[in-house]
Amino acid sequence: MTQLPFTTPFPRPTEFSPRLCEIFPEITERILDSRDADLSWHEYRFIFDYDLLDWPDEVLFPGAAYFLPSVFAFMRDAPSDSFEIHGDVVSFVRTANAFLSSAGLLAEVHRAFADCLRAWTARFEIVHYGHNAPELGGSRLRYQDIVQNCDYALGVIQDLVDRRTDAAVADAFVAELSRPDATPTQSAWFLELAGIRYSPRCRIRKGPTLTILSDETLHRRAAEIASRDPSLMQGSPTYWPDLKRLLNL
Repeated sequence: MTQLPFTTPFPRPTEFSPRLCEIFPEITERILDSRDADLSWHEYRFIFDYDLLDWPDEVLFPGAAYFLPSVFAFMRDAPSDSFEIHGDVVSFVRTANAFLSSAGLLAEVHRAFADCLRAWTARFEIVHYGHNAPELGGSRLRYQDIVQNCDYALGVIQDLVDRRTDAAVADAFVAELSRPDATPTQSAWFLELAGIRYSPRCRIRKGPTLTILSDETLHRRAAEIASRDPSLMQGSPTYWPDLKRLLNL
């Protein structure tokens, strides 16, 4: 049985607006008739797409808030399946910030975001694709290294920073990875995120998260901590030499 990160005081919605039921009969019926555990990213995207749902806030916020525990459990346990909705959930939380705070749920939601990030970064696994790998699809790249789950963690961190109201969650998580008592796995993740600052994928341009990721003293300490676990150095002949050059380590 899936463990929910928290509970809410709100009842499960029993109806959508007549207009939505008329335009989207299949998905609205599926949401109302399905168990929470059976909902997919399709249903969750519909639920948390604030621009789509035409309910007034006093109806929308409690209705969508009911599904927050289950959507966070889904995100935590299935990051690849839920990737399409990460930004929608962050956007909803930003829009409903005052409501969630008044309902006593905002701190729980922030903890749930942090729990997702911790779950996705609990392991550090590098996938190396050589020049002839079909995954490179005939590109000009000689090779490519990918850290599993990085796109998911980076996406949520960037969305939280972009939305500002909940940026402290990202700041605290990145600071946690950089601590002197961090594990080698956490330190490896810190270095990975620090290196991504130089990638076009990175949208973090200012704020505490960027300051922490840019700290060269923290880079050196994290590199020393990560080196304590030889298993982290495996998986690719190129990843760590490239990252160390990038960060001047």
